[in-house]
Amino acid sequence: MRTAATIRVAHPFAHFAKGWGIARSATALLCLVAAIARAQAAPCGLTSITEVSALTYPPIAKAAHLEGNIILLATFDRDGTVTSTKLVGPPSNISRFLGEFASNYVKGWRANPYSGPRQCPVVVSFVLGHQSENPKTFFVRTDPQHVQITAEIAPPTIEYSVASK
Repeated sequence: MRTAATIRVAHPFAHFAKGWGIARSATALLCLVAAIARAQAAPCGLTSITEVSALTYPPIAKAAHLEGNIILLATFDRDGTVTSTKLVGPPSNISRFLGEFASNYVKGWRANPYSGPRQCPVVVSFVLGHQSENPKTFFVRTDPQHVQITAEIAPPTIEYSVASK
């Protein structure tokens, strides 16, 4: 005697919904979608930045070939002005030197108004580019909290002197 095998194809979320009921399952999925959407929201409420001061690559840092990422913690007032900045990383002499320039630049920012004071991490990257006969400086803002300044460097000048006998 042969028995008929039953082939059952379940909905992809059937194991999730088993025993919960449709309402609970839908609520759980809706909460998951809301959490993902909130995680992709603008960090610390920064949506726009107006710059008052210009970021320049310090000439002495360029000559010494110093580069790196400077991480600051900027405190914004309700109206969007920067009240203070604090160097949070990375701990090195290079960071302290470039951090002063990054801090002065960030203190000149004006952000969008917010419901209260806020602290936001800000990354300012100083990058040395390739050598060029006409060195230029490039400024890129990837989002309100990440800024990169790239400076091309001039090729070294070599002077030759021929000693006569």
